[in-house]
Amino acid sequence: MKWMPLLLLAGCLVGEDEEPFDDDPGFTAAAATTIAGFNVRADFDDASQAAAGDDKPILDRLEQLIAAAQPGDTIRGAVHSLTLKSVGTALETAAGKGVHVLIAQDGDEQFGGDAVAEHLHAVLNATPGSGHVWCGSSQPGTDHNHGCITTDGSGIMHSKLFLFSRGELAWIGSANLTKATGIDKFNNAITVTGDHALYTGLVAYFADLYAQRRAHDYYDAASKRGFIDAPSARVYASPEQDSDLWNARLNDIDADASCRIRVGQNMIHDAPGGGVSPQIALLLKRKAAGCKLWVVAHELGPATTEALRAAHVGFRTDLPLHDKYVIVDAKYAGSKDNRYLVFTGSHNWTDSANSKNDELLIRLESRTLYNQFWHHFADAY
Repeated sequence: MKWMPLLLLAGCLVGEDEEPFDDDPGFTAAAATTIAGFNVRADFDDASQAAAGDDKPILDRLEQLIAAAQPGDTIRGAVHSLTLKSVGTALETAAGKGVHVLIAQDGDEQFGGDAVAEHLHAVLNATPGSGHVWCGSSQPGTDHNHGCITTDGSGIMHSKLFLFSRGELAWIGSANLTKATGIDKFNNAITVTGDHALYTGLVAYFADLYAQRRAHDYYDAASKRGFIDAPSARVYASPEQDSDLWNARLNDIDADASCRIRVGQNMIHDAPGGGVSPQIALLLKRKAAGCKLWVVAHELGPATTEALRAAHVGFRTDLPLHDKYVIVDAKYAGSKDNRYLVFTGSHNWTDSANSKNDELLIRLESRTLYNQFWHHFADAY
């Protein structure tokens, strides 16, 4: 397919010096690859296909994994929103056949009249070996903490995580289990199978969510709390008070003429108090040093929008996009050759995501995975 850029669209400015598809890797049919010998699969929801009602690979994949669980297995899930009846039914069916199903959910959802989650809560808590917890305050409203780990008064549980004991399988995504912010939006999900270090690290993280072990500053790489360094991936969990989890990763990009960075973010807010998003500010420095940069987003802060326009960055905003990813083709952390990195998860580019919410950010390295995300980005762009 030949991608043809448009110089000016509503909500879009393409820098004259940056053809957005000049490095087209070609069609990538594979749904899966391997990293460090472990099977890794990416699934994508395409908002342009959602109207047809038949493009929901993320949901389909998750329901297949739930259905495959056997009596005695354990399914652990951390979700912000769950309104899709098919998911609730799949989890209840699994619990009914003897699978231990444990769900930690953002507490504010119990006040939204969500019949699916309310029914799941009742069924799992009446089933031996299973359970469902509403995290945070028992009072409705945005002035109360509804997260599982965060201590912030406005914090929420925003991670999207499922763990399956059979095969030690980890599923991490950007999609809520809803129509509005799930299957109707651009989203992605990663499944990693068999990486014991990744799986057990995420089980420990889930245990903190489920038990609501509070920590104002959860991420601590030195103690390995909120940080998993596994063969297939690295995982970083907020809230974090001492640094910016995203910028600490992006700061390792080494800029030169071969460097290409593509950003797909649901929310890119201006800096607290005004000014350009700190993540965009860092990437604009990389662009000035030689990198090429493109951005697709749902929400862009006004100062950030103007900074992108002034730097002649190709961007589109106001898109039906719920992803939170960056893909990097560049020298990284002092490497001699370009590396192909994918950063994704639940973590928006907002101050709340970094310092107030329960969030997950995952880093993977794979040319095949990078190519798949390249095409996902191109679909949104």
